[in-house]
Amino acid sequence: MSKPHQKFDLTYMMNRSTLFLITLFVLGFAVSRAGAQTAEIRFEKNTVERGSTVRGVVVLDLPEGLHVNSNRPESEYLIPTTVVVKASGIRAGKIRYPKGRDRTFKFSSDALNVYEGRVEFPFTLTIPKQLRNRTIQVSAKVDFQACTDEVCYLPDSRTAGSSIRIR
Repeated sequence: MSKPHQKFDLTYMMNRSTLFLITLFVLGFAVSRAGAQTAEIRFEKNTVERGSTVRGVVVLDLPEGLHVNSNRPESEYLIPTTVVVKASGIRAGKIRYPKGRDRTFKFSSDALNVYEGRVEFPFTLTIPKQLRNRTIQVSAKVDFQACTDEVCYLPDSRTAGSSIRIR
């Protein structure tokens, strides 16, 4: 014969377990959404001549519902999006940051300058005439803080890599 408090304990434990599983699911969804940004490097040409300049772009794709602060956010307390491009033996030209879009969100009464969707950061590489390499490895690092309309996630970064053939 079971005691009345044993039934209560079992129901209580089942409710706690269900609540725990729901919390894990919601947190897992939020974390996967926060990590869904991707970055890549694209070039106008796959092969370039020594002594020439090639245009490239770092592309940051943000899923719907997420935004990142622009490179020039409206407040000193906001984390700007920054891009660094490095190439083996070559100095990359200045990154050209696009204008962001002013938006208001639930967590701020002031408009914030943000990037959403696909964001392109153009740059150039000038290939020295005396370069001996036949291939240049190029890497990019994008630092940002992703946010929804209600919450901001921890600052994060994405890296991308590509190569260009030299003639």
